[in-house]
Amino acid sequence: MAKDIEGIYISYRRDQSAGYAGRIADSLQAYFGVDIVRSDIDSLEPGLDFSEAIERALESSEVLLAVIGKHWPTATDAAGQRRLENPYDFVRVEIATALQRNMRVIPVLVQGASMPSADELPNDLAPLTHRNAFELHSSSWRDDIRQLITILDIVLEPQEARRWPRRRPRSSSSTYVRPEDAPKPERPVSKQPDILSPETIFLSYSRKDWDEFVEPLVIELRQQGFKVWIDQLGIRSGTDWGDAIDEALRTCQRMVLCVSPSSMQSNQVKMEYRSFMRRNKTVLPLICREVEVEDMPYDLQGIQFRSYKARVKLIEELIE
Repeated sequence: MAKDIEGIYISYRRDQSAGYAGRIADSLQAYFGVDIVRSDIDSLEPGLDFSEAIERALESSEVLLAVIGKHWPTATDAAGQRRLENPYDFVRVEIATALQRNMRVIPVLVQGASMPSADELPNDLAPLTHRNAFELHSSSWRDDIRQLITILDIVLEPQEARRWPRRRPRSSSSTYVRPEDAPKPERPVSKQPDILSPETIFLSYSRKDWDEFVEPLVIELRQQGFKVWIDQLGIRSGTDWGDAIDEALRTCQRMVLCVSPSSMQSNQVKMEYRSFMRRNKTVLPLICREVEVEDMPYDLQGIQFRSYKARVKLIEELIE
């Protein structure tokens, strides 16, 4: 890590998510350093106007993590007024200031919370609904924190240091390399984001299929030297989710569509592959779980499918 990187500011409500914010801060400080990670507790000096203190803290920060619990949108003060309706509420001031500064604002969902809708937020916080959120689960806390650190590492790293391995040059002798013969990456290959380019393969899938089918496929494709775009890593937290999807759909020229009952019921997956079809781009369906004929969308019924067990042939098609 560079020593002169900007900081990370953690915004949270003490009475709702102090424990979560403390665990997040401890983990991030252990990796990035104590001076890099700030929150209201350790950055607001006694006797200092809180809005001025927030301005100072955000001036030296590049990322704001907005920790959002179940009752974050509906929290009330002693008078029963919803806190977010108070223009001087410190959480509202922190996030609104960061959004106005065009900082990277990452909503971090805890306690099983979901993103609030624009109707639940004051106007100055409405842009928060367009920021891609990151979920932290107690059951997978360690793995989730590691992924959050990976994302922040990329965001905070100097631009010239962001150099991910490019796909190996294609030659006439390119052949399928068995996964056991491929060189082992320094980090789990499924956790590395790829730089978006026309050569990048867009992977459309259902989250329900990730562990059993999609993640192993991502690893295998990258071991063959392919760049792969997946929303979990291709959309960096804090960026506009819809804009990032649209950019990937425009840029990528080939799509691997992971077919399963859940993906065929997903409006998002349908939008993605139909966007490719409208642009006359290549869509390669891969059957991960069998789908009943009557449940298969009409516009996929005339396309050749590959079974997941025969994915080697699909990869060989991509190499050719």
